[in-house]
Amino acid sequence: MMQGFTVCNWKTKVVRKPQEDFYKMHKIYPQTNILSVADGITRDCLDGHPVNKSISGLIRTFVAYPRPSPAKEAAKIFCGLTFDYTSLDINEELIKSKFRDANQEIKMFNWEVYPSPDYLVNDFAACVASIAIEKNSEVYYGFIADCGVAILDSKGNLRFKTPNEGPNSKGSIDQDIKTKYNTSFSEPRGRKIIRSEYRNNPKNHLAYGALTGEESAMEYVRIGMLPRDHKDYVLVYSDGLEEIIFNGDKDISGPFVDTLKNNISQLEKFCEKIVKSEGTLIVSQK
Repeated sequence: MMQGFTVCNWKTKVVRKPQEDFYKMHKIYPQTNILSVADGITRDCLDGHPVNKSISGLIRTFVAYPRPSPAKEAAKIFCGLTFDYTSLDINEELIKSKFRDANQEIKMFNWEVYPSPDYLVNDFAACVASIAIEKNSEVYYGFIADCGVAILDSKGNLRFKTPNEGPNSKGSIDQDIKTKYNTSFSEPRGRKIIRSEYRNNPKNHLAYGALTGEESAMEYVRIGMLPRDHKDYVLVYSDGLEEIIFNGDKDISGPFVDTLKNNISQLEKFCEKIVKSEGTLIVSQK
């Protein structure tokens, strides 16, 4: 069984903000499944303002958000390349190569669309992502930033969850730039500093990763392998659903797991009712 979906809240739908999550899932061999999720990183509006949840911000998103979304294109590139599959030799290096190939393809896309990136309206098109390849009794996984992979046992107990390594996971970037530069994300100067100094910058201890095409993005790709029972649930998700799926870092949400186990056909509706913006989930159980 494999089930995947992307859900958006009503505000996102009303302002017609492009859906920027993307996913793919496929059984490539009798005992091998690929589950791939990518989350395109929301951009500034074309008038130079960031997306926010105020009334004026929602109106601005409706009028001035870029369509089609370059962030969505980056997410599609990642998921498309994870299915460019030619090898029977599944291992951790294969997982890393999928991220490397996708990052290179995003680089080529950005060269074409944003030849002179400015970290503002013309920032790199980018995404974060996670992938799991199930083969027999093993799960090979990879993730960058705040997309993730989790494994639940047949009773719905959390066996494994990748850590959230997204923005502010190592400390407050907002506080750091306020202290050092007297600015914030709400100001163009602040956004430029964050994207140029706190993204894909291994020299900055608060930095986070994103697939922008920059080679340093690969410093933030995490890979691994775990054994799994055939009754285990494998979850691959974007951060928009993390608060719905989990109760903190070390436990699963009771309402979520009850829906998963007892009424999985309603799982998408359950998530859609409470998602704050947009999120994606793939569930697999052999």
